[in-house]
Parts: sequence; structure tokens; C-alpha cells
Amino acid sequence: MSEPREQIALVAVPLPDGRWLALAPDALRAALDAAQRLGIGGAAPASSNDGVSARRGTIPSIRCGKALRFEPSAAKAALRERRTGTNA
Repeated sequence: MSEPREQIALVAVPLPDGRWLALAPDALRAALDAAQRLGIGGAAPASSNDGVSARRGTIPSIRCGKALRFEPSAAKAALRERRTGTNA
């Protein structure tokens, strides 16, 4: 009979090329922190209300057929202002 193996919680992250990356939670936090220090991290995930806000015009957008298109910097600024209640 084999010895019990230590169970390690891993977070699976899909890569753009279809492969998967499995990281321990502390390694994921370190990678996210490093990305933020490089200025490429820290984006908040879109909430389900963001689409509603765009349709109401509270997030700058342009309608292209049925789709709403956003200028990323303007949309991020509007979402940040809405979530924090500041004009940062």
C-alpha cells in the first residue's frame, strides 16, 4: 500500500495558447504582485452591472450594431470612480 500524499491546493490558470498553469496560492499572489509592480496588473473584474451601466450611459461607450465598444482607459476610469466614489 502506498503512503498518503500531501494534498496541495493549486489554482489553475488558462494560458492564451490553450495550456494550463497550476500554481500554489502563494505563488499566484507573488505573480499578481509582480505584475502590478510592472503596471500590468490590478484590473478589477467586470461586474454583471457594468453592461447595464454602459447601456445607461454611465460608462463611456460606443454602440456598434448590437455590441457596445469601450475605450479601455475611459471605461476603467469611469468604473474606478464608480467603485471608489472618487474622481481618481
